Amino acid sequence: QDLHFHGGFDLGLPINFQLTVEDGVEKTVAIKRVLFWAQRLVGFGADGKVVPQKENVAPTIPGLLTFPDRTPDTWAPVEPVVPLDAGQPSHVALGKSLWIEPQKAKDAMGMDLDAEEYVTTVIDRDPPHLAVPDVVPHERLRYAFYTTAGHFDPARTVNELPPGVKGIIHLESRYVPPATLDDVPLDASTNLHLVTVWIVVRDDRGGETWVERKLALDPAP
Repeated sequence: QDLHFHGGFDLGLPINFQLTVEDGVEKTVAIKRVLFWAQRLVGFGADGKVVPQKENVAPTIPGLLTFPDRTPDTWAPVEPVVPLDAGQPSHVALGKSLWIEPQKAKDAMGMDLDAEEYVTTVIDRDPPHLAVPDVVPHERLRYAFYTTAGHFDPARTVNELPPGVKGIIHLESRYVPPATLDDVPLDASTNLHLVTVWIVVRDDRGGETWVERKLALDPAP
């Protein structure tokens, strides 16, 4: 392994890129953060095999599932569990709620495609405190939930529990509609009170993608 004294590019040099687009009415700003190393890293996994440094692949959300509630003892979804597809909004009545669960990308063997193994650098605790390669077995995936009306509870979920905590991982979040339809205009093409929701997934190395869906709000029953 190559060892370097801390002080150069050994921990990765963060570089921010910003792209601004204006059309005279609206302005869109995109910011991307990358880490630069002066040379390619090489680490060793728990099995002793060489783990080369590879470019990050952004995580994805291949689909969304919805269900009306969770059981109080196990938090298992209550039927019906149905997909939330693009172009086909799910209906939510005021005073009710809807759970939305992002799906994870899997390979043919059922393995998680997005929680990638990767190589980074850390400072060795022992003197002379060199920067040494470190292999992270898998990335954490963090999900953020946004909407144009109402709110999500919780607003963030993650694909693994904190160290030492045992339990079942839940990626879903509960969409809670606003109290009234006063600030949710009717969509001209569907004559429905539509709200937009976005679910964003991020990994440890700055990879990020999102999906956008519509929900139709109905008056309280």
